[in-house]
Amino acid sequence: MHSSLFFGFFFSLLILFFIRNCYGLENDCDVNEPHMHEIKYTEQTPREISEKVLQHGNYLKKQRKLSQWNQYCNDFPTKLRFNDDGTFKIAIFTDLHYGEGENEAWGSEQDTNSTMVMKSVLHVENPDFIVFDGDQITGNNIYFNATTYMNEVYQPAIQHCVKWSLLFGNHDDLSSGPGETRSDLMAFDQTYDLSYSRAGPKNLTGVSNYYLELYDNVEIENEIPKAIFYYFDSGGGKEQSGYIFPDQVEWYKSVSTYITKKYNQVIYSIAFFHIPLQEYIPAYSEKNTCVGYKNESVAYQTKNTGLFQAFLDQTDVKAMFCGHNHRNDYCCDYKGLYTCYGRHTGYGGYGDHNPELQGSRMIELYKNNQTNTIDFNTWIRVQNGSIS
Repeated sequence: MHSSLFFGFFFSLLILFFIRNCYGLENDCDVNEPHMHEIKYTEQTPREISEKVLQHGNYLKKQRKLSQWNQYCNDFPTKLRFNDDGTFKIAIFTDLHYGEGENEAWGSEQDTNSTMVMKSVLHVENPDFIVFDGDQITGNNIYFNATTYMNEVYQPAIQHCVKWSLLFGNHDDLSSGPGETRSDLMAFDQTYDLSYSRAGPKNLTGVSNYYLELYDNVEIENEIPKAIFYYFDSGGGKEQSGYIFPDQVEWYKSVSTYITKKYNQVIYSIAFFHIPLQEYIPAYSEKNTCVGYKNESVAYQTKNTGLFQAFLDQTDVKAMFCGHNHRNDYCCDYKGLYTCYGRHTGYGGYGDHNPELQGSRMIELYKNNQTNTIDFNTWIRVQNGSIS
């Protein structure tokens, strides 16, 4: 009798330890829970694209063309542009974690709640653009239908006719079967007319390394972009360790230098990645000018390869945005650069979930025509419609 009680108590402690280490304050586990499939880590970036992924993407594309959506949501310019009032508003949706409960009764309800968050933000804010900032899905809980979940992720954007871009987090490439790789998911994403996402250079670590240009509201000959959006694949899945590699930093420096020389000026830029840089720790701990909350330890990139310093040296990037830590949403002015978290959007993943918490970091870029400069405002919009 006493031995049974001791075993039960010991087993309970093991379970609590497991939960703490997988969903607690300092970790974001990829270990195999009983309902998860086996994960085979590769530490490489496969570029082959599954034919089944393309077939599914093209099938859905044909269905969209036959739907009512195509009748009123098909008049977008090729280039991203400021609005006539000189603003451009971005909603960051991060850590949605669709598919987390694929084999559980609560799974579909959780995903439906995440959809409602996005719909609420889009309805209230009416942004011009969406950045899906990683961990769109919990791939390690998904078997053979990752693209089905990704299609579900995109529905609020499609229904509201909002363009988007995406980058990958540490859970997106952990599914099994078609759609399991970053390349598969990016190829599937690019079958959507509203997507501005790009697969980066094949010689780079990761897949979601690219940049987008934002132009003035009126098209002119030989126009110069007003702003640049840089995207970095911070890895953390089965194809890449959890940091931005040196070759990615060199790619950014090369592109930034090229753009500066091409247009004979430094173009205002912002950057997006999923896992925070190590500089997010001193940005908050040194009591810089910060807004927002730090409710957990920073789960930073495992190596510092100099991206923050590259931003300082190139002088173009003025702000950076990440996800990954579900309980942090602070934004700090650190050495003249804004180091900002998004807001945990999804009802999936660790942390509390309710309409007062789940939401989106909003970014509004605006032009000052008198000084010919760009700046931004930022705030958190939550599901219940309020500003946090």
